[in-house]
Amino acid sequence: MMYRHYSPFRSILNTALLLPILVLLTFCCKEAENKVQYPETTYSNVELHLDGKRDKKLEKPLGTHYTSSGEPFMGTRKIYYSDTDSLHMKQFFEDGIQTGSVIYYDDGDIVRQKHGIYLNKPHLKEMYENGILVYENVPPTQSKDGMGHVRLWYKNGQLSVEHSYTGDQVKQGLLTEYDEEGNITMQERYEDGELVETIK
Repeated sequence: MMYRHYSPFRSILNTALLLPILVLLTFCCKEAENKVQYPETTYSNVELHLDGKRDKKLEKPLGTHYTSSGEPFMGTRKIYYSDTDSLHMKQFFEDGIQTGSVIYYDDGDIVRQKHGIYLNKPHLKEMYENGILVYENVPPTQSKDGMGHVRLWYKNGQLSVEHSYTGDQVKQGLLTEYDEEGNITMQERYEDGELVETIK
């Protein structure tokens, strides 16, 4: 029997890629307008809505955020912890589209994210932890070779994971994981999203 080793970085990678899609599926695939919900332990200064019908009608990207009056939100949304009233997150919007966020953790860590749109859907482009780039997703439309490229880094600056994908977000080519010293710990090759070779 063959066993596949668990990789925390692959888990992070898949989560980072799928999170915007899962959020949108939760809110936008229903016919009715939906209020953007956060855990009961938080509250925000602005009530926003996702509305798939309005997106289509206004020809807006999927996941556009609207105010209670139905206008695309412009500005900053702040999310606070209910028990302490301390700031948990800032989200920045332009014409209803989230362009970035800052997340504040109790231990003092600060995570900054840059967002964009790819294939008419939200796209996490970059993520910084305490000023250090830890995640980057360059879509095919912005890369020199026409392929999408995802990279994650350790806090020491060493690359931890890298892989490429096609225009329709299917894995293509090598997926490589490294340890903190830069040694390859896992390497696989994909063709059209299918694993065709385990190199290491």
